[in-house]
Amino acid sequence: MTRRLYKFLRRLYHYAVYVAAGAGSAVCIVALAFKFWVMPNIAGYQGMLESAASDAVGQPVRIGALEADWHGLNPRVTLRDVRMIPPAGAPLVLPRVEAVLSWLSLPLLDAHLASLNLDRPRLALRRDKAGVIFVAGIPVNVPSTPSPFPDWLLKQPRIVVKDAEITWLDEKLDAPELRLTGVRLLAQNRFGRHRFGGIAQPTAAAARRLELRGDFTGKSV
Repeated sequence: MTRRLYKFLRRLYHYAVYVAAGAGSAVCIVALAFKFWVMPNIAGYQGMLESAASDAVGQPVRIGALEADWHGLNPRVTLRDVRMIPPAGAPLVLPRVEAVLSWLSLPLLDAHLASLNLDRPRLALRRDKAGVIFVAGIPVNVPSTPSPFPDWLLKQPRIVVKDAEITWLDEKLDAPELRLTGVRLLAQNRFGRHRFGGIAQPTAAAARRLELRGDFTGKSV
């Protein structure tokens, strides 16, 4: 090994140690702040979270209660009785939302989750006589300003939906309402690849359990 190479490797090692020490210090500071400041005062952030969520989805969002604790080494925030209130139609109801924060949020400077769990959500879908599709009262197939929320959701590595209830009303075909219960969904996103699988049970007596699986790539909805 030449002397020049030895000096370069030694300098590189020192830089790596400094970077690791700095990253470790930043994580420790954030962890201490979360434990001693955020957790005891989590209720004070409710208005800020409601405002941020409302801006993201473009509709008023209300949160019933906030809780904060730890999930292993990761901070966890639990939201209860979350409601997205559209101008018309049934609201989206989320009795319990559990968001486990990822430490990647620090270097990425963006809210990044280790996992997102939705328990017992209730969602209403409808197509009117003109063919406009509404999701929780929001038209989705008409020209409008795109929301950044769907693309942000695609970046989260793990999304779990448990025991959801979904209704579909097709006014264009004048069909009876279809209700799906016990809906479960697992979505995993890694490096632009998105895989998901789900099951649902229609309430119609003659219908069998539905299963859905998908695998696609992309960075934007």
